[in-house]
Amino acid sequence: MKFKFIALAAAFLASQASAFIGFGVHYAPAFNTKLAPEGYSDVTPEKIKEAAALTGGLYNTKISYEHDGMDAAMIHGLGIKVWVDSLTIVDFEATVNLQYGSYNARIRTDVTQPSASDPTLTQTATNEKDLQIDLSGTPFGMATPKFVSMNGDLSVTYAFLTNVLTVVRPYVGGGVTVFMNTFIMDDDFIKELVNDEDFQNILINESVSGATEDAEAAAEKKAQMIKDKIKQQAQKQSLNYSIGGHVLLGARFRIPHIPVAAYINGKYYFGGEFPEEITPGRIATEAGIGLSF
Repeated sequence: MKFKFIALAAAFLASQASAFIGFGVHYAPAFNTKLAPEGYSDVTPEKIKEAAALTGGLYNTKISYEHDGMDAAMIHGLGIKVWVDSLTIVDFEATVNLQYGSYNARIRTDVTQPSASDPTLTQTATNEKDLQIDLSGTPFGMATPKFVSMNGDLSVTYAFLTNVLTVVRPYVGGGVTVFMNTFIMDDDFIKELVNDEDFQNILINESVSGATEDAEAAAEKKAQMIKDKIKQQAQKQSLNYSIGGHVLLGARFRIPHIPVAAYINGKYYFGGEFPEEITPGRIATEAGIGLSF
């Protein structure tokens, strides 16, 4: 019995000693991930509307929000991979990918009030601002609104045709995936933000204190206030985490006697949770290069 145990251990160590361990970086686009655009929608707080009604519309502020959505066939991505070709029954690889798509967004304020130079006249001004938010937990920092999807894959793979091919190692496999993604800043998010009672009071007070200002200056000031508030609120949002899985088909290319390898994978993902506004494409590819020892 002791001899059998030693023989088994020796065989295991010999197989691991001949394993190829590698790591690499890759381009990792995802396909058909969609976000429908939202045209300008009215997100004016109720208190602002009530205050405007009391003045018969003489003092009025309208706040609108829109974003462009994502409708490209592909969103870009990057990733890293570590693998072990154990030369036994199965191989292993661990992958981290990040994919991202922009959905440029903007806020618009329309201010109506008596003219500062002639109170008998009514003046209307519009101010539009592109939005930037702090994408905490991602590499982007302050940027135009983006949907960022990150995933960590742990895969078990099975190589085939290894008795025919030497330089190329094709394989199939699957495994578990941890999904991480950012929130979507839609009009419901903006409505909830501007309808905060304290913020509504700030906007109303600004309307009162700015009654003697030029309408363009008032519109600029309010748009900037809302933009700053959106930045603050977006920074409080955290990544969403969920669990799912994937299946894959790929190949690694290793030149004999040179510790350089290239690889290409196609993956189909299932499970996981995404913002309801997002239609996940579920399909991604990985094409990269690395070192293999």
